[in-house]
Amino acid sequence: MKKSLIIGKWEYLEKVKTKTFLISLFLTPAIIILFSIAPTMFSSEPPASTQVLGLIDTSRIYFQGVKKQLSQYVLENGQPSYILINLTESFKTPDQLKKDANDYVQTNKIEGY
Repeated sequence: MKKSLIIGKWEYLEKVKTKTFLISLFLTPAIIILFSIAPTMFSSEPPASTQVLGLIDTSRIYFQGVKKQLSQYVLENGQPSYILINLTESFKTPDQLKKDANDYVQTNKIEGY
């Protein structure tokens, strides 16, 4: 048992002395901090212009409530931050509505849905 502890100690000390260990000792926390702080910094910026959002509400229950909630957000110049558009058409299936909404996002007609 004593010999295995001596070997373990020797292995540990040899690993600690390597450049790779020392670099990873400082680089790993730096990367973790960078990836946790950077998204927060970018997301805290308010939008510079009004964004158009779509809503697929086949039940027609949620549209007015969501629109009312989004109307609280206003840009510095007094314009609304978000404009909500109802993407529901009564004769289309939910899959067709999703396909149309994806097309609107890809063609930059809306920011998201």
